[in-house]
Amino acid sequence: MTMGGISEIDLEKIVANPNQPRVTFGHQELEELTDSVRRHGILQPLALADLGDGTYEVIAGERRLRAAQMAGLKSVPALIREANNSERFILALIENIQREDLNPLEEALAYERLSKEYGLRTADIAQQVGKAASTISNMTRLLTLSDDMKEAVKNGRLSVGNAKALLSIIDPAARNKLFRKLMAGEKLTVRDIEAKAQKKSTRTHKDPQVMAMEEELRGHYSTKVSVSNRAGRGRIIMEFFSDEEYEALVQKLLK
Repeated sequence: MTMGGISEIDLEKIVANPNQPRVTFGHQELEELTDSVRRHGILQPLALADLGDGTYEVIAGERRLRAAQMAGLKSVPALIREANNSERFILALIENIQREDLNPLEEALAYERLSKEYGLRTADIAQQVGKAASTISNMTRLLTLSDDMKEAVKNGRLSVGNAKALLSIIDPAARNKLFRKLMAGEKLTVRDIEAKAQKKSTRTHKDPQVMAMEEELRGHYSTKVSVSNRAGRGRIIMEFFSDEEYEALVQKLLK
């Protein structure tokens, strides 16, 4: 065995990654890969982490591992890397993103885990995976969608662009109504949805004094602010799109 080079590793020594970012494995694509492995073997080595006890954990290549097991192989080619728990998760995420193996919800959940479980800031995650911080923030916002909307994103019925546009609609009932139209086949572009959201917002906040207050708060706090006030009752909603924006907003509110 060589560190860094390609080695042939017995399947019985390889364990699955419990923190694998990819959780959905299509049955048909796995069957097709298994057929290919039977005919041609494993063409792309797996990436494995040496656990130090004679076993190896999958960093990237879980689907290839499953196909190899189904094809009856005894060993697979692999690149061995040394990495701790957080590094293994980050490497697995990067590998999956580069191979476009994750659906949008899996990617969003992975970013959330990097933040909550491993303590990485949005800027850190962006640097690690080679994406803009705004991209990371916008992806994690998908997790605030309702369950049926998230399922639609996961199975490809709702595009990420349309999902982000739906999030601009604050009223849950209005958002769900537009979502149902999309699922019924109504052809709406991202701009269409955003325009409807703006129109809804304008209808909701007709009072010039309320709209003026929104503008003042937006300027003071440097973020999107929505105000509703009906007979002395209502709410003020302030939005943030990254850990940095959240911390800055909290500091301003506490002053």
